[in-house]
Amino acid sequence: MAAIDLKAHNAAAAEKVLLEGVRLSNRSTDSLMSLASFYQLVGQVARSAEIYQELLKRDPKNVLVRTRLGWLYARAGDKASAEKTFRELADLAPQDRKAVLALATYYVNIGDWQNAINELQRLIKKKSDSATQNMLADVYYFSGHRAEALKLTEQLIADNNQDTRARMRRGLLLLQSRSEERR
Repeated sequence: MAAIDLKAHNAAAAEKVLLEGVRLSNRSTDSLMSLASFYQLVGQVARSAEIYQELLKRDPKNVLVRTRLGWLYARAGDKASAEKTFRELADLAPQDRKAVLALATYYVNIGDWQNAINELQRLIKKKSDSATQNMLADVYYFSGHRAEALKLTEQLIADNNQDTRARMRRGLLLLQSRSEERR
């Protein structure tokens, strides 16, 4: 019903349905997540953040809630809160690859290449793996650091000749350099 009301541009009716769902479910996590998403959709960032904070008080280790809160801050333009939330997420779930890469992913999404590079280099110093190295090489490539991208790509291929991501990037880099040589 809430989706139908929202589609009909009746946010007040949609909110009423969601609030009733929250009440009937005794403030279940799912109902609160839906309400927080609704508030985010209608631009009520503070209300959405309050609900996510309530959920984190209940379950401080909830990766999904913390991830959504981080992206809420990001969409709202609150860089400091987004960075803090994504940094905490990595500490909270060190075995969860997405959680560990959340801060770097955030930087990539906002085009903050230098911070993305710094974060990925920091992660690689802690624990080097080919997926994180490939992400760093991609960031080097997209940020215009072609020499660093090629060097890391060549290293990845030397370590694993079957690394298709690195091989494709290498091909792009070589095509690009040949194209630039012809100019």
